Amino acid sequence: MSSGDRPDVLGSVPDGAQAGEHPPGRGRRWRLAALAAAGLVALLALRSGLLSAPGDSEPGPVRSAGGLLVLRSEGRLLVEAGDGWSEGPELPRRLAGRASLVPVLSSTGRSVLVGVAGRTLFSIDPADPEDTGTPLGRARSVVAGSGRLGGVLVDRGEGRVVEVDAATGAVRDPAPFPGQPSGPGWRAVGLVSVPGAARSLLLAAPGTATGDAATAVDQVDLLLAAPARPVQLGTQPEVRPVTTVPRVLALGPDSILAEAPGCPGAACRIQVVTVTRDDVLVREVAPPPGRTFSGTALAGGSVSNLLVVDRAGARPALARVVAGGAATLLVRGSAGVDPAAGLVDDLDGTAYLVVREDRRSDGMVRAWAPGRPALVRSARAPPVPPGAGLVCGCG
Repeated sequence: MSSGDRPDVLGSVPDGAQAGEHPPGRGRRWRLAALAAAGLVALLALRSGLLSAPGDSEPGPVRSAGGLLVLRSEGRLLVEAGDGWSEGPELPRRLAGRASLVPVLSSTGRSVLVGVAGRTLFSIDPADPEDTGTPLGRARSVVAGSGRLGGVLVDRGEGRVVEVDAATGAVRDPAPFPGQPSGPGWRAVGLVSVPGAARSLLLAAPGTATGDAATAVDQVDLLLAAPARPVQLGTQPEVRPVTTVPRVLALGPDSILAEAPGCPGAACRIQVVTVTRDDVLVREVAPPPGRTFSGTALAGGSVSNLLVVDRAGARPALARVVAGGAATLLVRGSAGVDPAAGLVDDLDGTAYLVVREDRRSDGMVRAWAPGRPALVRSARAPPVPPGAGLVCGCG
């Protein structure tokens, strides 16, 4: 076949073109190339989620950005392995059922979990089934990762918070929050972001009881202790009183979620406490229509501004706090949430939860993303056995 008899093939160069001619089919080939390129771009956009296929109302399954999911079940850690769970190490026997296990990224690039069993601080590698845990000293509770590689903040008791090395237990900083009070009754609640003060330590102490002998409510006084740097720069005081509440339910990215007086019950409202550079703002929010706040705290330590709500004859669900809103909004797809199974955060802010038909059934992992807060989506994860709970997305 001569060059003049060849069919048009993208990428081929006709003999006449090499001689400087402009063949009649060249424009058509360029149009074909442009159409092919446009199709490729559309395909890539569709696969990346920038476009949706016709008729798609829900995005596809999402997956952990931080690592494999880790469960806690019957005294042992389980690590995600394809369509199932592989056995991780056994947990210390004295570890309380709802005691938190805080993931801390080590210098090796792997995460260890830090917890308190009895009064013994320990770390354990979820990916090593033979790990028996490393004792790190004495502590009352684990507050959070310190934000430094391998560092963790722990409450030694009576509100005395120090930073320790998660591998050795050595004290890195004996006073990361230099103005923090301590003494009988004080305890560390967690970290709250404050403009100009990075993450400040939230402390609680018994307050003044309210009501008569039959309806007395034990209040707690909340206080923020700033980290050393903004104190040294003079941008924040060492200590700031926040407010007094009946009970703290959860911590959001930049807020404290606490019960208002009158909880639990149909009239229960939630106080959203936000600390700015110069002030403390408190507002009350209502549950979604037809729902009531359950008063059940979600395990897992998530900072996603989500609360458990109930309705007679229906499974529990999640409601989200909306900036400036007078009421919380129901999160679609969260019906059947298992509060005891926990709500854990990933590195990108995605929160993972478990929904079940009932307590005896396997659960399904679902994901809530700050960028799409109105719904939860299925996550590619194996079924969660009855009684098991999420620990982290750090395996």
